[in-house]
Amino acid sequence: MEEKFVFLAITKEDIDPLRLNLMEMWCCLMLQTLTRNALQAYLPPGSHLSPNAGGHLNIALPLHQSYQGNPVQDNLMFHNIQNYSDPLRKSYYASLRQNFYSLKHSPNPVVREFYKQKMAAAQRVRAQTSRQRSADVSRSGRDVKVLRNGRRQAFSISHWIFSVSRKVAHLDSGAILHVECDLLDPATRHPHCYATNSEASDPAGRLGIRITGTDAYGDSINIWVQSTGTREVFKMNTFVDMLEGLNIQEPEDRERRWVPPARAIGKKATYTSDIVHLFSQRN
Repeated sequence: MEEKFVFLAITKEDIDPLRLNLMEMWCCLMLQTLTRNALQAYLPPGSHLSPNAGGHLNIALPLHQSYQGNPVQDNLMFHNIQNYSDPLRKSYYASLRQNFYSLKHSPNPVVREFYKQKMAAAQRVRAQTSRQRSADVSRSGRDVKVLRNGRRQAFSISHWIFSVSRKVAHLDSGAILHVECDLLDPATRHPHCYATNSEASDPAGRLGIRITGTDAYGDSINIWVQSTGTREVFKMNTFVDMLEGLNIQEPEDRERRWVPPARAIGKKATYTSDIVHLFSQRN
């Protein structure tokens, strides 16, 4: 197919940026290069859409550009439209959000990949923010609920589940405990280390976890919990990384780590390559 380029307008002087935005919008509507939702919203009622309409050549509406010609930085992933009392403004942001999510079903694979990358980036930011908030609370002390599964009793912090041996305390399901994560300086092993099988090079060796509360008999408890599991060492290495604000989804050159799941992008929990290799040798 032969391509042809046509000049739709020529100006010999500076033109108002708003007028440029309107002219670009006119071209997008005439050539039907916007999303189907946008075309149906801005074209006159009863307008015929071509079979190729909605190919998303133009992902953003020209009307949403600033007067300086740069795209307006509307954060569709995090903007809380419920904070607005103005119904017109709420409707505006709701339409932006809806148009963005419509990119997921675009017939254009490039646009679908763009949507996928944006969603993955937003998920990473949300997860990092949540983990940092959890880390701050954990180091200063937090309340947790006891989980019971048969004879097992435990509590959770973010992705991690901590078992409490019945040898040290009998706990009621749903009971509230106060947990403190005590992290010592590098190269200093905690006298009440949670992961007892941790090696000298493991960050987990610096971590002690203390719980206080009331046991199933109504007596007060103040104990340091511990675990002898080998895999707990790898999980606690990652837990310490989280407490120190490191990226736990991409450990880079850190070894002996557990990598938690990222469910929003379909990523399952795994281990760093050195541990995966170790497990394969054992099998």
